[in-house]
Amino acid sequence: MKITLQLTIDAATEEDLARAHAFLAHYAGTVTVDQDDTWTPERAERYYLALSPRSQYILEEALGRGGYVAATKLRGEDGTDSLKGWSNGLKRALNRGINEGWWPATMLAPVQGRGPGFGKVVGYKVPEELYDTFAAAVLPLPTRRHATLSQEITNRGPEVPWDVQLAAEVLGICGLDTTPNGAEIILRHLADTGLIIKTDPDRAVYRLATDQVEEG
Repeated sequence: MKITLQLTIDAATEEDLARAHAFLAHYAGTVTVDQDDTWTPERAERYYLALSPRSQYILEEALGRGGYVAATKLRGEDGTDSLKGWSNGLKRALNRGINEGWWPATMLAPVQGRGPGFGKVVGYKVPEELYDTFAAAVLPLPTRRHATLSQEITNRGPEVPWDVQLAAEVLGICGLDTTPNGAEIILRHLADTGLIIKTDPDRAVYRLATDQVEEG
């Protein structure tokens, strides 16, 4: 006989963990434990919201640019801003999730530094296998890109037809370089919220909803 158990304990304490281990100890040698270490959209959103503002900025910039942001793009307009301590929040949020029982300790870090060695990070990357989940979960949140594109669409009125290329171009002009994929995620969310409506059933083309103009 084979018995499959699924055990979920929200906000598990050390005592809860000890009890679970004690139970499994009775079946040592015959039990197989599978860790639920998949990044879901809910976990991705919770991770982002747990980040410090600077760490949120790193993650958003990496997601908006297709999964990687060079350190030079984070150093301000003149490229001289120090990034010392900026990435600390990335690890703190991951560890907090482990301690709070939001996810297990085996989770893959969603943002990883790239560079030749300690203190020489040249950029930050979201692993390819995590990009789609995090982009879909984070970019629709009240990020700088989301707020900027929403405002630009509102300011330009219902006569302007918006597609992913125009959205990406406008965000780039605003200093928020964004891939067409990232722009499309935001446009779809703005359509879901009713700010814009789709004007072509076969293409990703939108315009400002008329009722939004009347309310403004």
